[in-house]
Amino acid sequence: MLVEANSAMRLKNKYIVIVTTRFDAHADWVIMKLKEMGESVIRFHPEDFPRHSTVELYLEGDSFSGGFSDAHRDIHPERVKSIWWRKPKDIKPLAGLDPLEREFYLGDNKKLLAGIWNSIETYWVSKPANQYLADFRPEQLRRASQYGLRTPRTLITNNPEAAYHFFHSCNRRMITKSLHKPDYGLLQKRAVRTNELTLTYHTLTTMVSERDFETNADLIRNSPCIFQEYVEKAVELRVAIVEDDVFVGEIDSQARTETKVDWRHYEVPMRMKRGKLPDGIADRCVALMRSYGLAYSAMDFVRTPTGEHVFLENNPNGQWLFMEQYDPRLKITEALCRRLVNGGNR
Repeated sequence: MLVEANSAMRLKNKYIVIVTTRFDAHADWVIMKLKEMGESVIRFHPEDFPRHSTVELYLEGDSFSGGFSDAHRDIHPERVKSIWWRKPKDIKPLAGLDPLEREFYLGDNKKLLAGIWNSIETYWVSKPANQYLADFRPEQLRRASQYGLRTPRTLITNNPEAAYHFFHSCNRRMITKSLHKPDYGLLQKRAVRTNELTLTYHTLTTMVSERDFETNADLIRNSPCIFQEYVEKAVELRVAIVEDDVFVGEIDSQARTETKVDWRHYEVPMRMKRGKLPDGIADRCVALMRSYGLAYSAMDFVRTPTGEHVFLENNPNGQWLFMEQYDPRLKITEALCRRLVNGGNR
């Protein structure tokens, strides 16, 4: 009991660091909840470094002290209780630098920040290096299959002929999506300027037609795509996992034409409620997440009309606030805050 009391006292004298960007509703919400719990929270924006903050690190033997400072706060590694690595933006280069100066400036500052973060031994949700490795879609599918989850037949290629043959092997029921998630703001500006979105700029899952191979062959050659067999849907599931707490949002994507292929058409109303995964599937999701060294992840599934669950992708820092807004019984914020406060413990 004395050990537990001393441990609790050490945690009480520390603070939680949230690494994010200036405009982040998820961070705003979690910070508010943590402060309601009486916690000290520091918010850090890498995009402001080093123009609006300073760093001082002192090393002597294995002693490591110092930290970040700006006009409002200090971050000392030894006082960090836990870190939530949300979705920070990268360091911004100084204006007027030539290409060589820009490369040197960004290289030095990125190396410094990465070294500091990797030196902080604390509870992470989740380490940036682990998030990076967990975000490669082809590897996700292979690993999910190894953990006993069904995945769609998939082809990754920039060869239009291979894509065309795969299209017919899928009985002409095939979708495509991008290999990465571009900046949505920039994407929307591009869409407004050109009044069209081609395969090169798709972020939503899209059905492929025969005509696409006539009009987009060059685009496929220049922009490798993921092509998958289309999986028939009863509903779609967003599964948010905080350590071993599993929260399932059941999305009625088939209720509207616009959302049948991809539910992320935010311009139309969506229906979501709390759902459930079979215990075996939920356990495999937790094991898959932990295999990457993550403390949080959001996974997407399809439940087919025959009741089978098909894994689509893993989002190591996926959005979840909308799930609570649709169904407050999905207490993801509470679970996340509890882990950050207790250093990983419930």
